[in-house]
Amino acid sequence: MKNSFLDFTITRPYLSSIVIVLPLFALLVSVGILAGNIFSENLKQYDFIGVYSMFIAGQLALLFVVLCLVRASHTLTLKDFSWNGFGKGMLLGWFVLLISITMLISSIASVPAEYFIVPRFLPLLIAFIHPFTTAFLEEIWMRGLVLNILLRKLGDTRKGVITAVFVSSAIFGFGHIFNILDPRTEPNLLYMLGFCLFAMMIGVFYAALYLRTKTLWAPIILHALFNLPNYIGEAVVSPEGLRYLSEQSANDIGGLSNLLVLAIAAPCMIIGLVYLRKYQGIQSNGHDSYDLVK
Repeated sequence: MKNSFLDFTITRPYLSSIVIVLPLFALLVSVGILAGNIFSENLKQYDFIGVYSMFIAGQLALLFVVLCLVRASHTLTLKDFSWNGFGKGMLLGWFVLLISITMLISSIASVPAEYFIVPRFLPLLIAFIHPFTTAFLEEIWMRGLVLNILLRKLGDTRKGVITAVFVSSAIFGFGHIFNILDPRTEPNLLYMLGFCLFAMMIGVFYAALYLRTKTLWAPIILHALFNLPNYIGEAVVSPEGLRYLSEQSANDIGGLSNLLVLAIAAPCMIIGLVYLRKYQGIQSNGHDSYDLVK
């Protein structure tokens, strides 16, 4: 089984990357849809604890599958989980840190004062856990597994590295198209395509950060901090306030994706490409032998 999968990733890196990503993305969205149906009454009251708890459980199950694929494909070593390059990564990630802080302040400032409540422990805990489980899963899955499968084929030249980064990021971005099947998501194809483009562009940045720092921890932490503002409000804002914010965002849904792409994702991609100019290939990332994670 292991040798067959390893051979598949070596001989068919593009096809294996698509097979690894798209069906699993669809499965993960299916978990979200199922959770939404089970906890539909809770969602009407803007109570997301049940949905997020079930989705986190689905993410952890998928993480186990991804780690099995990592082991079978020989794509990561323990060096990829070293903290040695973490400080450098946080410095290189200054733009995402700045955007994350700005988004957090903006999300708080957009809520009328009367809607704030005393933080509740369980929603607050989930608000912090959910962004980190998402980031941990997606960075190991996309940057750790898929990117390294492509680098094994393309990573001996700078052009090949950039190609691998763009292909893996494009697959990552397109995987988000399945979110349109979730009834909780705005059924707007143009918006969803914009979000896929957004995910692809910021994926280029996370990939560049991983390659420059030689550790997955920097993109994992920055990815989680970037997602955090999307969830923290649900722990400190009343259900009435969440309903108010939902109505406000629905009014602006058409222009939101364009704003995100132009103001956030495009600069992230450009910064990532600048970082990749100094990257020399797979040898500098310690992947000359693609050992198993032990």
